[in-house]
Amino acid sequence: MATASIPAMKKLFFSLYFVFGFSFIVFGQSKLDPGKFTKFTGIEKPVNLKSGEKLLCIFNLECDDCQATASLLKDMKKTNKSIPSVYVLFYKEGDTTPEKFGQITGTNFPNALLSVDDFFNVIGDYPPRIYYLKDGVIKGTWDNDFAKHLKETFPAK
Repeated sequence: MATASIPAMKKLFFSLYFVFGFSFIVFGQSKLDPGKFTKFTGIEKPVNLKSGEKLLCIFNLECDDCQATASLLKDMKKTNKSIPSVYVLFYKEGDTTPEKFGQITGTNFPNALLSVDDFFNVIGDYPPRIYYLKDGVIKGTWDNDFAKHLKETFPAK
């Protein structure tokens, strides 16, 4: 009976650990901690996401769907004042900056950059994602049909 060498076993163990650990980060159940994010560009004071109603968007700066969703939010907020304040957490992997994203979309939402770990912890399957927060409790998590969700959740007054 042949046995594997200790170095080969270690290599196999670390390979499996990496694969399963990465899979947990990407595919595992994760929970947004609204209290973790308090500093946003465009606002001098810390933001308390655990107070009041807020929309927290998770966008990749290079993502066309994220850019379209930001533009949609901007347009819907113009016509529906019951939609709460919007905050954005960006993941940056290319050359687009938050400023360039704002120019492309015509938006100026307070924003912060996410680490890769935080991004995969809060994004779900793929961007964009919008969280509806009420006093720090997640009342909605939306990955598509954003206009429909916004209209249903925040009827125009």
